[in-house]
Amino acid sequence: MKKRVLSLFMALALCFSMPPTAALATENTTEPSTQLTEPTPVPQEPETPDQGENTEPSAAEKAAPVGEVSETADSTHKHYLCGGDTCNKVGHDENTKTTFTAWTDTLAQTQYGNTNVKADTCLPQLAGNYYLTKDVTLTTTWKCNDDVKLCLNGYSITATANENDVDVEILYVADGKAFTLTDCNSSKSSKKFNKNDKGRWVQDDNGTNTVNGGAIFHQSGKSGPGVNVPENGTFTMYGGTICGNINSYYCGGGVDVSGTFNMYGGTICGNIGTYSGGVYVQHGGTFNMSGNAAITGNTGPIYGGGVGVDGTFNMSGDAAITGNGSPRNGGGVYMDANATMNVSGNVQIKDNWKGGTLTADSGSANNLHLYADKTVTIGTEDLVSTAKIGVTTAEAPTFNWDISIATGAKDGVDYEKIFTPDVQNQGYGIIKIGNNLYLSGHQHSWGYTLNADKTTITATCHANDCPYKDGGSVTINKPLHEVYGDGKSAEATLTKTNWTAGDVSIAYKKGESPLSSAPTNAGTYTASITVTDKSGKNTTASVEYTIAQATYTGATTANGSAIFGTEGTVDLSALIVEGGKLSLGTATDTNRILDGNPTVEGKTLKFKFNNSATADQTATVPVKVTNIPNYNGYDITVTLTVTDKDVPTLNVKNITKPYDGKEVSTDEAHGAATFSGQTVAGTWSWKEDAAAPKNVVDSGIYTIVFKPTDTTKYAEAQTTITVTINKALITVTALNKQITVGQAVPDLGEPKPNKDYTVTGLVGNDQLGGTLKMKYQKNGQDVTVSTNNPGSYDIVITGVATPTNGDNYTLKLEKGTLTIQAQSSGGSTGGGSSSSGGGSSSGGGGGGSSSSDRDNSTTTTGKTDTTTKPDGTKVQTETKADGTKIQTETKKDGSTVKTTTNPNGSSVTETKAADGSTGTVKTDKHGQTTAETALSSKAIETAKRNGEPVKAPVEVKASRDSNTAPTVKVDLPKNSGDTKVEIPVSNVKPGTVAVLVHADGTEEIVKNSLPTEDGIQLTINGGATVKIVDNSKDFVDTRSHWAKDAIDFVSARGLVNGMNDSIYAPNASTTRAQLWTILARQNDADLNGGNTWYEKAQLWSKDKGVSDGANPNGTIDRAQMVTMLWRAAGQPTAGGTANFTDVPADSYYANAVSWAVEGGITAGVGGGRFDPNSTCTRAQIATFLYRSYQSK
Repeated sequence: MKKRVLSLFMALALCFSMPPTAALATENTTEPSTQLTEPTPVPQEPETPDQGENTEPSAAEKAAPVGEVSETADSTHKHYLCGGDTCNKVGHDENTKTTFTAWTDTLAQTQYGNTNVKADTCLPQLAGNYYLTKDVTLTTTWKCNDDVKLCLNGYSITATANENDVDVEILYVADGKAFTLTDCNSSKSSKKFNKNDKGRWVQDDNGTNTVNGGAIFHQSGKSGPGVNVPENGTFTMYGGTICGNINSYYCGGGVDVSGTFNMYGGTICGNIGTYSGGVYVQHGGTFNMSGNAAITGNTGPIYGGGVGVDGTFNMSGDAAITGNGSPRNGGGVYMDANATMNVSGNVQIKDNWKGGTLTADSGSANNLHLYADKTVTIGTEDLVSTAKIGVTTAEAPTFNWDISIATGAKDGVDYEKIFTPDVQNQGYGIIKIGNNLYLSGHQHSWGYTLNADKTTITATCHANDCPYKDGGSVTINKPLHEVYGDGKSAEATLTKTNWTAGDVSIAYKKGESPLSSAPTNAGTYTASITVTDKSGKNTTASVEYTIAQATYTGATTANGSAIFGTEGTVDLSALIVEGGKLSLGTATDTNRILDGNPTVEGKTLKFKFNNSATADQTATVPVKVTNIPNYNGYDITVTLTVTDKDVPTLNVKNITKPYDGKEVSTDEAHGAATFSGQTVAGTWSWKEDAAAPKNVVDSGIYTIVFKPTDTTKYAEAQTTITVTINKALITVTALNKQITVGQAVPDLGEPKPNKDYTVTGLVGNDQLGGTLKMKYQKNGQDVTVSTNNPGSYDIVITGVATPTNGDNYTLKLEKGTLTIQAQSSGGSTGGGSSSSGGGSSSGGGGGGSSSSDRDNSTTTTGKTDTTTKPDGTKVQTETKADGTKIQTETKKDGSTVKTTTNPNGSSVTETKAADGSTGTVKTDKHGQTTAETALSSKAIETAKRNGEPVKAPVEVKASRDSNTAPTVKVDLPKNSGDTKVEIPVSNVKPGTVAVLVHADGTEEIVKNSLPTEDGIQLTINGGATVKIVDNSKDFVDTRSHWAKDAIDFVSARGLVNGMNDSIYAPNASTTRAQLWTILARQNDADLNGGNTWYEKAQLWSKDKGVSDGANPNGTIDRAQMVTMLWRAAGQPTAGGTANFTDVPADSYYANAVSWAVEGGITAGVGGGRFDPNSTCTRAQIATFLYRSYQSK
């Protein structure tokens, strides 16, 4: 049954490139064709309220007791560092999920070399990614001596003891090391806290403060900071909570920062320190706070309840510092003498206080306290209008003395709503002069005047004692957009001259109807701005403008032919702009060959020649296209020619392809010529007066000509098709580089291809434009690389441009990474002493020799190092004299992975799995990848027995360009039958597809190639060669749509096409005739002939009981759609009844809805509703298709 459902949904692809119509009909058991008034459209909701991924637990997780992971070596879970199955990338850069290994007793005992150690009393010693399986209680500080990423997984870390009565920090990040904290399970547990007599939160089951998920805190009676980040240490926090810590030795209670602290998420709350409660940034330290990070409920005894800053503090995104306090100054943030602070985005520093005691929960407003002469810097991305920052200065402003509080202010931003004086009712205000903001002793009272043409507003302060009466002026201007589709902005613009009188925004309307955004369609509109003074009086400036209709520039001629005495048709659909209405002018019929007047039905011209007409006589018929919303009307001239031969019917497809430097061949239209159901042999060509399309700009409508081989029986025929040539993707990739501490930084001054970067996607002899340059960056900023400590830097490409024929290309620049590794502990020549070489810390070592150059660098002629991972994997790394690096990993199960990396950038990875499967991945110096894998009978049998796909031991990276995409050859043992195979793909996404490469070199998208968490799954029998292509479409109207993943999936597979390269129209509908046609074609019905394009499908649908065939142009609603699908599937009986409040049990569609719900095709629109009468949108159809494939 699932296969039947799937085949029906695949057929839906054909309907979505057809233009929808407006009529709506009801579908019921008797199928009346009476049209109903179309209801007012409402915004469509997702098929289910929650669009998040539902991840199936692993076998290990299922077998484990509740709240604990089983003790297995491969107990892992996978998510983005920011803690979830999706990544918003605010303040950080994540492209792939991270796999975390369970922190278990076995792993702890291995790392600590002590069989008595338990996972609930310690934390990892070695570099890696781990997740907790239970709460951890520490009796001493855990020192992060290696780079560790730790997922709390909803569990907590608590400290229970002091060492010699001295504060003990819970976590300490060693010099030059990095510790990353996240929490993927904030709903697993909750703990309650109360504030004690020192202002600190302590755990209390009856407490009023609740912390959800994992937390890091001291138990009651124990003291010390939460995390200490010394100089050159790095602490990155994506999730979890740091709370209930008290610090009487260091400055900060929650986190004390002398190195770098990146807070992209999580919460710091209920802490108290010597100076600052939440975070203290020492001189020379850096604190980056962004994303949805929150600091709340902390107390600073001296200053900085939330954050105390004597170093650098960068705050951006939706970061919030609220509800913190200090008895003295800086309840939220205190900027000390050496502090630097930068702000941007939607930051919130509000509702913080000062005064009272440490246990107080309120006081006078004191949010951001600025030390004398200190200012904050507004970032280049600026602050959004909803940001809030309360400000207190060291000294109060006076009428004649304004105090600078911020630099970097831009024009057009209402900073008076963002920055607010903490001290109210004193007449203080925020004023902007140039690029600086000041806390002023005077608050403006603006009045507004309008100029004669009512386009300019001038502001003047009405206060008698105002030192800055002139608030400037703002003028609204007509948009540059004058003609529909001219590519210019449709938005009105503002000209501000010294405008300091508040923010203004533009409103649009058509007639008296307001618009939600700037218009794009042809018509007359009004754009306006409105300001309001303190008395409530509005002043409005406005402009009226017209977006003119465009002139149609497409083809305006068509041809048709028929034998004398017979009827003929001409399909005009390719020449009609969407929405256009057709009408006929008077035919020019000098020879009187027409039998009656031609007619138009839909977009088809119908005519008949009389019996007296003779071959080659012609008549012309003018067709007027009018009532087009965005275009002027235009005329089409149709030439009708009498023939004494049969005229074949041409079935061709529109052509869509990437630019490849070659002329488009008519073969790509896959044309078929038939007459009376029989194939007609012949040749295809473009019309003689048209050059074959080649470049992107050549995209358009073309006439394709069929010349029959048997010219005595058949006449020449013509039709029109749309040819779309998409831009090819050029990818310029910076190659990764690796050095050790103390080595020279690789020079990027004169980048060389295949040594420093690779280029893929160029066609023929095309060359890149511009001058390619490369540089090192850190967090988006240019830097000078330091090799004193381990770390990494981005390698960034600039200065490059598309070729001179750049209209044919899209350019993508990929960053590389410079990795600086710690120096090996082993020697270079073998033996055991440090002077003559020796093994690595785990014993391998040896081989090779070295010599000293004059610059004291070491030239290595050969070296082999051997290490052992915590899971027992043995890693042998051999570096040859010519720079070739060979790394062989041997796992405990006997499987091996050998990777050879050559100096020219090429590489070969050979894998032998424990089950006997093998795989080889080769990447040449140009970045082209090919892979081969032979799957063993054992691997296939095990996978089929477990109901899983067999995973190929290769991994590739999908490419946007099919020409350079990685090729994977898969071989299966004989008689394996249909086998589900998963090919690992490092950058898989919903739009990733497998493209089958046939023996003759032709290619075909495998529509049922399914993206998984780790790659692409497809069914193979015997063997296959496929390319892995990222075929995602960039539709501008789906980028933030709830159904984006589903739309990317179906459009990448050609199941549902966009309206064009950039528009999908997710809320558009389809017609009943279109659905009949796809269902009929899917069931191999003969659709040749008929008076209309859909007549045969209409008859088929009636014959099969799918529909009554009425109202072909009516739009499909949700009830009609599931009903027709259900009937076409044979009206199967569902196992239960769908419980929707708007689906009556006796409705004609009740059984169909139950069937669709049971099959996972739909889950309703939320709130217990199916919404049967609403139009079924293209987004919903994409979702149905996506889910049907996922359920396979």
